[in-house]
Amino acid sequence: DEHSSSHHEKDYLILRDSKGIPLAVCALKSPHEPPVVRIYATKPCIEGQISAGSSSFIAIAGPNVDLYAFAEMRTEGSFPYPVRYTVYLSAGQEGKFEKDPKYRGSHPVPGSSTITFVGRSGKELIYRGCCLLTVDPEEDVNESFFHLSLSKGIDPALFLCLAAIIDEVAMWRKPPQKNNER
Repeated sequence: DEHSSSHHEKDYLILRDSKGIPLAVCALKSPHEPPVVRIYATKPCIEGQISAGSSSFIAIAGPNVDLYAFAEMRTEGSFPYPVRYTVYLSAGQEGKFEKDPKYRGSHPVPGSSTITFVGRSGKELIYRGCCLLTVDPEEDVNESFFHLSLSKGIDPALFLCLAAIIDEVAMWRKPPQKNNER
C-alpha cells in the first residue's frame, strides 16, 4: 500500500479499538540507540491542547483522527542487560513535555521480562510504585502476551502503549550474538 506521504504505517505502532479506529499512535522518534518513542492520543490530554497532526498526514489507514502529544518514553540500556525506562507526559498546549519524568521503570532482575514502574503525582518528586508489567514473547509464534497490574488512579491506556512499545522496540532487541560456527 503506497502513500503520497513520506511516512508509512509500518513506521508506527497503532492501538485501535474493536472497529479499527486509532486510539493511540506510538512513533519511534529516534531509530538509533537508545530508542525514544513519542505517544500520541486521539483526544486532547490538556485543556486547549493543539493537535500535533493527523492520522492521514502520516498515512495511517482508516478514519482520519487528530493526534495530540501524550507522552514520550526514553530508554537506557539494552535488553537483556539492565534497562531503565523514563516516561514524560505532555505539559503544555504546544506539544512540550514535563521536565521531570512522570514514571520511571526498570527490570528488577537483569534479563527478566518483568518491569516495575514508579510514578509521582502532581508536582511532588517522590516516586511510588504504580505498575508491574510483564511481557512474555511466545517462542514459536509471532505474538507476545503481557500481564499488567496497576495501582488505583493510574491510566491503563498509557501502560498498554508502553507494553506494546517495550515488546516491539526496546525489550526484545537482543545484543549481537557471537558466531559459534567453526
